[in-house]
Amino acid sequence: MAASRFKTDSEGRMWVADLVALTDAELDQYLADNNNLVRIADTGDLPESLFERLRERSRRPCSKPVDLDQVTARLLQAAATGDASPKFRSPPPDSPYSHLSTLPPSPPGRYWRLIHGELANDGGRPLFPAEMIDQVFGDPSSYGDMLLPWMEFPDAPPDTELAVGNQLEHWRHFRTWQKYNRDLTCSPDPSWATSKYFYARFIRRSPDYTDALRTLLMHYDFNRPFQLHADPARQDALTTWIEYFGWTCAAHYRFARLIEQHQPAYDEAWKALVDTGLLRPYETTEYLETMESGFAADAEDNQAHQDVLLAQSAVDAASSMPDGDSWDSQEAQALELSAANSTLEAALARQDVVTRRIRHVSNFINATRLHRHARSDAKWQNTIMHWVLEQLPLVEAEGNTATPSGPKPDAEGEAPGCQSCREPQHHQDQTPSPPPDAREPSPTRSGTASRPVHPDDAAEDGRRSKRLRKNSDGRAIETGTAGAADHPVAVGATRSRRQTASPQPASSASLSRRATRSPAVPDSPGTARFEGALAESGGLQTGTGPIIDESAQRLTAMASEASHRDAPVNISTSMQEGAGKRKRAPE
Repeated sequence: MAASRFKTDSEGRMWVADLVALTDAELDQYLADNNNLVRIADTGDLPESLFERLRERSRRPCSKPVDLDQVTARLLQAAATGDASPKFRSPPPDSPYSHLSTLPPSPPGRYWRLIHGELANDGGRPLFPAEMIDQVFGDPSSYGDMLLPWMEFPDAPPDTELAVGNQLEHWRHFRTWQKYNRDLTCSPDPSWATSKYFYARFIRRSPDYTDALRTLLMHYDFNRPFQLHADPARQDALTTWIEYFGWTCAAHYRFARLIEQHQPAYDEAWKALVDTGLLRPYETTEYLETMESGFAADAEDNQAHQDVLLAQSAVDAASSMPDGDSWDSQEAQALELSAANSTLEAALARQDVVTRRIRHVSNFINATRLHRHARSDAKWQNTIMHWVLEQLPLVEAEGNTATPSGPKPDAEGEAPGCQSCREPQHHQDQTPSPPPDAREPSPTRSGTASRPVHPDDAAEDGRRSKRLRKNSDGRAIETGTAGAADHPVAVGATRSRRQTASPQPASSASLSRRATRSPAVPDSPGTARFEGALAESGGLQTGTGPIIDESAQRLTAMASEASHRDAPVNISTSMQEGAGKRKRAPE
């Protein structure tokens, strides 16, 4: 049937009356000509009968004509080869997936060998050597202790793929963190929240990234000297591992602060639950947050519901009994009905108590979700911190036996962003004092209780406020409010005067006694193992790398030239060249 037989307007739309008047054959032809699309010209109401006809056709299976020549050719091909099994069609040559049809199937574990190789070649120290890949992947339960640091949920069954994937992802985030804090990339690490906390608490209070990292590590009682290289690819392995430990501390610091932030709401929710008087003696906060508690609550709720149903059935049965002929039988029926009603009332009362208790416990669990997640994340990050510290003696031993690569450090200056990394320094005006109420006892080697330390948000009284700026060459300069608000001074020159007050590195015994302390959460079970390994290492010896600071060299040359002319050097004026192009770092 030709399409011209249908009455349509100039845009090919039909009127409702004409569409309803179509026979079944005409309607089928109309739908076929218009790709199953119905176009209406007027606004008349469509009758339900037309809707039903359209629904019936939409439910019909689609049929397409069969190419008999192609079927015959495939049958002849199958008879000639003796293989009648269906073949998957290869992608066309111009398809972006055409190369996949030529790839051999990947052997088991090939992907994880590539992951293991990437982590090892980038300095990430895999959990096990490449020779053990088949063993660990084949029987992860036998290596549960080894995989534990990278298992987010320690109670879950050991999973090699999950542990290796978590370790690689963690290391990749750290590598991005390195570049971002050296201004080598514009995008922060994927865990942007960690960078945000680190910037707000440490970067803004320090002249550069190195001092901020050192301040953070000091709050975790890690006082060993280290120097960072401006190019992370040319930095020695031990210094990179110390920086990696600093990144894990930054992540742990973030979760510790979240715990403190949500602690008031947690305490309030727990008090409200206790005040209900519905808790049993053994139902502590730790128990209520377990899956066992949830399963027990579901079982209790189901049992209470079944008791109500049984009691209601007994009442119905007692009510439907025919009246007895004698007075004794009627009295017995009344007593039975009364007992059934009493049982029903008791079952309903018990169900009400169970329901209210479950509701209040659920409210507590929901109200403390953020606090619970922060504690879980902090606990896992604490385990990772201890694992990273356990690797330090091994990294140091490998560094002592390996031949140093790369150029020697330049004593004349330091790289931008890493100016203060030559010697350990204490900047008293930068280090926040840890509040006593934010500390928590943690086990130490001597068995006595000590308290972990972490930074406070508020600056110390009398601290000289400072902020970072950049000159026209992009180098950091420091401005102070103590009589020098209008005279910026080069950061490298300011720090060179402070180096005389650098403290001596802490002993290995002191480090092993204090480095395990972590804010707001208790130490993991691997504390004793880490302390022994670190104490036997005899402390840390950092490597070296090339350090260059053109601004320091230029200041030295200017001072030398001025001494020959017997004229004073105005360092502030010289560093203000291109002041119109200078940018101020966000505060």
